[in-house]
Amino acid sequence: MLTNQYSYEVSENSKLHFTKQGDNFQVKPLKKSDLGLVADLLSHLSRETLFLRFMSPYPLQTLADALEKTLKLWITNPQLVIAMIATVEIDGEEQAIGIGEVNRLGEGIPVEVGLVVRDDFQQQGVGRALVSELREFGKNYGITSWQAVVQTENRGVLDFARKLGVAFNSKWDRGLIELKGN
Repeated sequence: MLTNQYSYEVSENSKLHFTKQGDNFQVKPLKKSDLGLVADLLSHLSRETLFLRFMSPYPLQTLADALEKTLKLWITNPQLVIAMIATVEIDGEEQAIGIGEVNRLGEGIPVEVGLVVRDDFQQQGVGRALVSELREFGKNYGITSWQAVVQTENRGVLDFARKLGVAFNSKWDRGLIELKGN
């Protein structure tokens, strides 16, 4: 078992999932040893995906840029509760295709959920698998409500939330929509 800074135990075992096309991929807790996989994922995201997920067209032009962003977001983030990574084997090499994370914002405040999937694996069930694993984790550790801030033009995530059947309240402000759910 792994233990993160909040003393939650996370299984080291990965779970096997399948894309809509039948290709398999695994979802597992993100570990420091996955740093290179995540940096590679970030460096292969389109500008649009970077903009929609991180709310800025973050220029990841070098591996060093991607590594720095990775360390800040998922490896050394003091609010991080858990991050899950989805990987697939391509030409005999493991590659990251998505990341889902849950961040604690404060006592009594819903956790914040974040998700990014590599462009060529979007609409293939990777996001659904990551959310499923994060929800399972949350239930096991008393996380009962969540929130996410999404840009109004991010139709993919808004449609995704509706397809998941998650009941949510939304608040719109300055081009952003705040989703809250259980």
